[in-house]
Amino acid sequence: MKAVGFYSLFFILMAFTSLEAQVGYGNNGYGRRNSGFNNSNNGSMMSNQPNGMDSQKAAQINIDKIIVKLKTDLNLDDLQVFGITKVITDSNKSREVALKKNEASQDDLIKELAAISEKTNREINSMLSKAQKVKYKAYIDEVELEQRKR
Repeated sequence: MKAVGFYSLFFILMAFTSLEAQVGYGNNGYGRRNSGFNNSNNGSMMSNQPNGMDSQKAAQINIDKIIVKLKTDLNLDDLQVFGITKVITDSNKSREVALKKNEASQDDLIKELAAISEKTNREINSMLSKAQKVKYKAYIDEVELEQRKR
């Protein structure tokens, strides 16, 4: 049953970062490279197109959204917010590294991502009180339910 919680946190993080990819990196999501503008407009009109730095900002925004939700739902103090933010950020970086490895098989990748999720959940739970752990479990269950609906 704990594995379900670990996977659901992993899927939360994946859902937020996968939304970035669906926005249309490189093609504005519409299959056109320049959004219908000619190349002379690239300097001004294409400045909104995501690049490497923007994807990092988007990932940080997604992490911030998760933290705000957890802070309000679990009634976290500032020290817990700081610690959980660090754990989720590190987890996100580890997941990105794992996903970029080309030599790993699909099964190895799934095992590595599950291990990252398990470690993340374990570290987050270590920072929570008993009452917060119950609320966190409910939060994970809610996210898992949303994932199943997709």
